[in-house]
Amino acid sequence: MELRGFSASGLFSLVVAFFVIGLLAPAISTAYIEQVAVIPPQPSRCDPIIFQVSGYFPDGCWHFDGYDIGVLPVLDPSSPIPLTVFRMRVLSHHDEGQGCPLVIVPYDISHELGMLRPGLYALQVVEVDSSDSSRIYDQKEISFSVRDSCGPIEDCVLSGFAPSEGICNAIVRQGSPGILTLTLRNAMPIAGAEVAVDGFLYLRDLPCGQGVFCDWRLVVTKVEPVMRAADMGVAWTFKDGRLHLMLEPISLENGGQGLGIIEPGEGPVARIWIELLGDTLTPLLPIPEYDLQVTLNPIAFAGEEGQVVLPCPTFAPLTGTICIRNGEKCDINSDGRADVVDIVNMIKCIMCTIPEGCCTPAQVAMSDCNGDGVLNVNDVVCCIRYILDSFCLWCETEQGGNQEGGSQASIGFSDNVSWESDTRFTVPVTLSSPVGARGVEARIDFDPQVLSVDQITVPDELKGAGLYYTASGGKLSLIMVGMGNGPLPMGSDGILARVSFEFVPGARAQTTEVLIEGAAGADNDGNRLALVRTNEKMAIEPKVTPTVHLASKPNPFLSATDVSLSIVSPQEGMLAIYDVAGRLVKTLYRGHFSEGAHTFNWDGKESSGLTVRSGVYFVRFEGKSNTITAKLVLLRSR
Repeated sequence: MELRGFSASGLFSLVVAFFVIGLLAPAISTAYIEQVAVIPPQPSRCDPIIFQVSGYFPDGCWHFDGYDIGVLPVLDPSSPIPLTVFRMRVLSHHDEGQGCPLVIVPYDISHELGMLRPGLYALQVVEVDSSDSSRIYDQKEISFSVRDSCGPIEDCVLSGFAPSEGICNAIVRQGSPGILTLTLRNAMPIAGAEVAVDGFLYLRDLPCGQGVFCDWRLVVTKVEPVMRAADMGVAWTFKDGRLHLMLEPISLENGGQGLGIIEPGEGPVARIWIELLGDTLTPLLPIPEYDLQVTLNPIAFAGEEGQVVLPCPTFAPLTGTICIRNGEKCDINSDGRADVVDIVNMIKCIMCTIPEGCCTPAQVAMSDCNGDGVLNVNDVVCCIRYILDSFCLWCETEQGGNQEGGSQASIGFSDNVSWESDTRFTVPVTLSSPVGARGVEARIDFDPQVLSVDQITVPDELKGAGLYYTASGGKLSLIMVGMGNGPLPMGSDGILARVSFEFVPGARAQTTEVLIEGAAGADNDGNRLALVRTNEKMAIEPKVTPTVHLASKPNPFLSATDVSLSIVSPQEGMLAIYDVAGRLVKTLYRGHFSEGAHTFNWDGKESSGLTVRSGVYFVRFEGKSNTITAKLVLLRSR
């Protein structure tokens, strides 16, 4: 495709000019667009497409200076009509201050665009001044669709299902709905369509593993018009395994204003959201792999004038396959693991002007992490939380797996460790990638008896990106992902994040290690980076010898509190709770204490099991080498 007179900055200026200046500045009607056309008017994916524009100027002082054409970035995923918008600027200028002959100056533009992938498009033509594009003289817009099949369209309506993956027209997983996409091919405008889908059977006695059989059922939870039918209303019922749906010319979504029409063409007109429900055992057992066939039964179609339009005759039933599949939640690219690569692909899917062109229906369904039927940033956050909180099953094998394909990148610790105090230090995590990274994930191990994560900060260049992390039990999981259209803006030092650790009070005074256990990365196109770990292990030695420490959290507390004890040498001892009179309330532990940190829970009860009154209590450690006492405050009454 040839685009003339455009650069990245020029395109941005054009968009701003159109949406801001163009809408606010009054039009100067001194030049006119007569006709805007697409040839052929009902193109297929096999047809070369030509844009034809004609117009004229009202006097001889006008000069036609050419045209340019570009694609406007329509980035609103919530738009009910996802489309790609081509914008053609007709450039001209007028010679002022001289007598202008009263003649009509016509112009004709024929732009050979080439073939387009199936979808919904618009051509926007605007006449502007060559030296000041904010001066808009006239503008027109037409929309058109590109059919998926080649050749002429018959004078009948052919309905069917769009493919999802392989033999599957929809893929359903537990907790993740599937999308069955209804398609129409029509040569004339359709003002109403009525179809039924049969075969959503109750699946009984399917093997769930461990010799157990489970009952499952597929239910339709939502039907929505899309693409050429986006302006239409929809009514549907689901009962006894049968879906009955009707696309109507009036939509209640927009207050019933206007009549929706399915323009001639081919492609998706409705999405059918399907969920898998099971009996009480299903959350504990794996989903059986199963393929279910449903049958599409066309009932009636109506033309724009209310006339009956017949369905195209078929020699075989119109069927679709719903595939029940196992799979990890949020595994958008179906590679068997959920990680930051899936997050980048989710964002691409959301940002795409035509989601169907960037993501399969199965990927759209898998991306709906919170199950609300809407794909947006909430699902991105939902999947990020799921990935961070999940156990890293791939960490032991990802090093070898990441060597496959892609461009090699590296992640590791910087040697430039900084100490903020005698017990607090910061380690930079660095990233290097020849192609840039859109998202990075790191799993870092540390000894929780020695270290705790204090905070994580990012360089100024990355403050516009999303940073998500969790830290508990000696494992830090963090994800950094760019929410825009480009890679992460790494600085010259390559620092991805700075992780601040603090030595646990009372921790043993010896060298400890921080280790990058696993890492994953995605480039700007959502492809997995061949990410290797360099300088993945960092040895840290405390500046001072830790001391004995005794504390509780929370304090004050309502019902229970965790008592933490750290000692610097192994010894025999007793940890116990006393009241203000010095009477023993409960012994938490008596015996051998190893060096390092220990945690015990007190449930606010004495040794007999009775709940104590609210008030002040003391926890006391008495050991061979150390004795230490701390105050507790219980606010709960009997």
